Amino acid sequence: MSKQLIYTSRFMKLWMMGVVTAIGLLLSKQEQIDSFYHFGPSPTLIVLGIRIDTPILYVGVIVYCFLNTCVRTINNQIVSPWVTNVVHDTSVSKEGIPKDLIYDIVMVNVIYTWVDWFIYFNLLCAQIDMVIVEICTDIIISFVVTQRYLIPTDGYTSLNDK
Repeated sequence: MSKQLIYTSRFMKLWMMGVVTAIGLLLSKQEQIDSFYHFGPSPTLIVLGIRIDTPILYVGVIVYCFLNTCVRTINNQIVSPWVTNVVHDTSVSKEGIPKDLIYDIVMVNVIYTWVDWFIYFNLLCAQIDMVIVEICTDIIISFVVTQRYLIPTDGYTSLNDK
């Protein structure tokens, strides 16, 4: 593994800790807490112009956040890399992969990404608990997807064993 990758990852961790600490300190000095920092249903929680002020609506939004983050993470960690590493790589043979299937997957990826971005932006700007649900779900699904890639499927534990 590259030392540059390790150092970059460590720098990113330090950067994130610094940003979170700075935000925490700034928020602790804030005199009035904005509606963004509420949790649960609220008359100020508005998503796509819909007031989320009942427990049923709130649970619906949280379930949507969870499920859509699962789909987004799978798209970002499986579908998009496949498009980049197979479809866009001219050294990889596309023999045996129907062109209509390639176009279908690429177009679904593009359309999903734009629709998701629009709704995601609205949710993240609505209230802090939406951000927390998104982050936690993304971490969980990223762990599961990464774990699936790390499990040997052919009996070998590494490329060196072949």
